[in-house]
Amino acid sequence: MEWRAPEGGAPSWGDPEARALVAVFYAPASGEAPADRVAVAFNAGWTGRPLVLPVPRDGHVWQVAADTADTARAGDNMPAELAARAVLIIVETPAPEAPRRAPDPALLERLSAAAGIANEWWDVEGTQHIVPDDTKRALLAGLRLPAGSIGEVADSLATLSEQRFGRDVPFAHVLQIGAAPELTLAGAAARATGRLDAVIELESGDTVAFPIRPDEGRSAEVERPDGRLARTLTVPLPELPIGRHVVRLGETSCALTIAPPACYLPMALADGERWFGIGTHLYTLRRASADQGIGDFTALTELGTRAAGEGAKVLGLNPLHALLPNERERASPYSPSDRRFLDPIYIDVVALGASMNDFPALAAKPSVDYTGVWKAKEAALRRAFAGFREDEDFTRFVTDGGAMLERFATFQAIAEAFPGKVWRDWPDGLADATGPAVAAFAREKAEAVRFALWQQWVADRQLGAAAVRVKEAGLSLGFYRDLAVGTSFDGAEAWSEAGMLMPGVTIGAPPDPLGPEGQNWNLPPFDPLAWLRDGYASFARLVAANMRHAGALRIDHVMGLRRLFLIPQGASGTEGTYLAMPFEDLAAQVALESHRARCLVVGEDLGTVPGGMREHLAEQRMLSYRVLWFERQDEVFIAPQDYPPLAAACVSTHDLPTLPGWWDGVDFDERLTLGLDDAAAVAKAREARAAEKAELAAALLREGLIDAAPVEGEPLSDAFFVALHAYVARTRSMLALAQIDDLGGERVAVNLPGTDTERPNWRRRLATPVETVLDTPRAKAALAAMRAERGRTS
Repeated sequence: MEWRAPEGGAPSWGDPEARALVAVFYAPASGEAPADRVAVAFNAGWTGRPLVLPVPRDGHVWQVAADTADTARAGDNMPAELAARAVLIIVETPAPEAPRRAPDPALLERLSAAAGIANEWWDVEGTQHIVPDDTKRALLAGLRLPAGSIGEVADSLATLSEQRFGRDVPFAHVLQIGAAPELTLAGAAARATGRLDAVIELESGDTVAFPIRPDEGRSAEVERPDGRLARTLTVPLPELPIGRHVVRLGETSCALTIAPPACYLPMALADGERWFGIGTHLYTLRRASADQGIGDFTALTELGTRAAGEGAKVLGLNPLHALLPNERERASPYSPSDRRFLDPIYIDVVALGASMNDFPALAAKPSVDYTGVWKAKEAALRRAFAGFREDEDFTRFVTDGGAMLERFATFQAIAEAFPGKVWRDWPDGLADATGPAVAAFAREKAEAVRFALWQQWVADRQLGAAAVRVKEAGLSLGFYRDLAVGTSFDGAEAWSEAGMLMPGVTIGAPPDPLGPEGQNWNLPPFDPLAWLRDGYASFARLVAANMRHAGALRIDHVMGLRRLFLIPQGASGTEGTYLAMPFEDLAAQVALESHRARCLVVGEDLGTVPGGMREHLAEQRMLSYRVLWFERQDEVFIAPQDYPPLAAACVSTHDLPTLPGWWDGVDFDERLTLGLDDAAAVAKAREARAAEKAELAAALLREGLIDAAPVEGEPLSDAFFVALHAYVARTRSMLALAQIDDLGGERVAVNLPGTDTERPNWRRRLATPVETVLDTPRAKAALAAMRAERGRTS
């Protein structure tokens, strides 16, 4: 029988510096049976040494199989000491009557802390929450560190220790220019007494010799998560170019990222220019002609061109992520099927030669009929695809997309073959994205896969053409895309990246005054330990995909790069806790992709922001996201000169009422109608709104933007509307954004947080087509005021 050591043969327990160690090996597992374990203990010293073994698994005990110092010991339980110059072979044998032992709370806490799980947290009211053990165990299980018993906790501590200190080189190492160019070795490499010959494979394909001499590094002893000591050796790296490289030493390799010191920033903004733009949701856009029931890439081109004519430099968008192909009524762009690919529903099929005969009724609707629109568009796309002949550009697109694109297209084809089934219920092994059944399906249904590839190609080329057109028109920064914080459990991204996700937990938010029980976003979090083992490659691909054809990228809930609030499935928000994320490593990946795409980065830092987070964002040159309504101190609106320069300031967002609706309290009426608030709560909220209006008027008066405060009960005047936009544009922030919904006079928000099917979230369309939406006197005046304020010296 062959035996293998965990993590490439490194001993998992023992004291190598004392010349006595225990190596635990595993027999290959078969079927559903777990791997058997055998331990070999060596003592090369001249004195006896204490024998320390890992805690046996539940229902098992360690027994001696052979002892060179005492051959009669076979079959006995463990000796307390390993004799001098002896070898001991021990096996883990079943003990059916052995009770399952609950983990020691201190040991569970040690494992949780080592994995980055917070033991306590405070809500916005200052209340301390102690994290229940069940929550810790759920998060640990999601990290693939089982902790249901004392044996599992001990094994998980050993696993974590080996991953961090048992390898010659780490799984991944990330450096930003300006940091010390060093690499820390562990395992046998840190204890080597002679020269080690490593090699660095550069991203370019070249190689760099990397000889390592123990006398040129810094040796140290550090405590492993399991409490034992490990030796490390930190050695200098040779000068390397920016990029993604690989360090190879023996049988181990390390993904080495050398990144710029901070994110990309256009020279004009760095030199003090201040730009303004317009934020929109693409599906809301309406065209005067050839409208297909939803905004499309042609409408986007039209709006971007007209915005540029008003002096705007950027056009902000909702996430354009692919939504679930068979569940078109799940319309939230923040709960997508796959964030790495575009939703083909935005393709302008008329530009592909489709007839408008199927679209007039859909175009006339006030909201997007996602099911109806997709049915008509898919039919048009199939007709266009039938006449497609593969060309060089398509072939290059598919080749560049690689396995990630092929896998997404295969998901689309499987979903089409099994409508109504989530991927976990797909038959014949198709739930395993990397399994042979999926490869066989892709070969058998090659044309369906090719159709999905073709849709991505068409969508990408239409978006790319739009990006070129609007920049030529003067929209210097171009499109400002949006990356959602997570993906749906049953989508293509979760299917293809299942090994990177944490099972059994969801992303959410802690309790606050608006959500006393916390928020459960029902999105699976990525496993930071899996990201590390992957060298952050999957995260980098995600960021790069969303910077494509963009001059700016907004990262939704950017605090997730530092910590995520996670909730066990089925639990309430009060039972969740924070999981630390490798912010420095992730920020460096964003910086590298930012420079490669020449794309600035905005971090959406609303909600519960951890201390120091905004300072860290500034160091990474990620713009903060400042919404007028939230920029107050003791209820007083912050003056424009007090906004940070490294920020994107905006009048409102999709989760807030439109400005006309806010003024008239349309949001209160809607909440009352939906039964979300009673009459007393609405009356109280209207009083608070009146005070808010008065405070806002006071801020505008201080800036000299209005001559007098409006009279309570009067409609929103053009002067007040224009002054609000001028106020935001006057801030020191590099970017200032108006909302197309406000400029178009919309009164109902596209989304009402806390609702799903109760109202048509993510569906409402603009009443005015893109060709004329910016032509009203109010919109013209507001944009002129922003243009004038942005032209002033900051």
